[in-house]
Amino acid sequence: MICPNDVEAAVNLATAEIFLENYPRAVEVLTTRFARTKDQRLRDALLAAFVRWFDRTNPSQLARRLELLEQALLCDPRSALGLARLRSVAETKGADGKPANETFAEMLVRGAAPATVHFLLGSLGLQSGDAGQARLHLAQAYQSQPAMVAVANNFASLIAGGESAEPERALELMNMTIELVPNQIELRETRGRMLAKLGKDKEAVEDFESILKA
Repeated sequence: MICPNDVEAAVNLATAEIFLENYPRAVEVLTTRFARTKDQRLRDALLAAFVRWFDRTNPSQLARRLELLEQALLCDPRSALGLARLRSVAETKGADGKPANETFAEMLVRGAAPATVHFLLGSLGLQSGDAGQARLHLAQAYQSQPAMVAVANNFASLIAGGESAEPERALELMNMTIELVPNQIELRETRGRMLAKLGKDKEAVEDFESILKA
């Protein structure tokens, strides 16, 4: 047994379990300790566990891999490891050779990792210039996981401009997301730009200054 609040021991135990590919046990150990201590080292280790689990899961199990990736990005929405894998998944074709958007749409019907799948479909919509589809899917992704930085950032940026711009709503979304994850630089940068466009220069400067101090 290890002390419930012994962070280093928990990380070491989880690392051993990951080496043995006992990922559920590693996640259990780290999640239990993090609930008690909120130590960043545990969050970092939990991110590493989900990423490793993702990497070791058969590519044919796309739904399961997306669920793991979603959990990884909830640990750290700015994770370079998680975001790189998200980009690679967006280029994935189904086992039958179907395009990514068709594969993801079918996964949504099955209820697999809805936030991540909607985010990927929204991103594909942006890439193809289909703003309507992008808006639809990013809205669904945000509703499911408002604390995912990439989701909130892309959705708010999308609705802030364009033909059907809703700058005040976009700003409201950013305010709510920053309350959930206050230390994310990307969110404050996006909000600062929105505030500046709305003529709220003083508030915009405060966001930009907070970025410089980070």
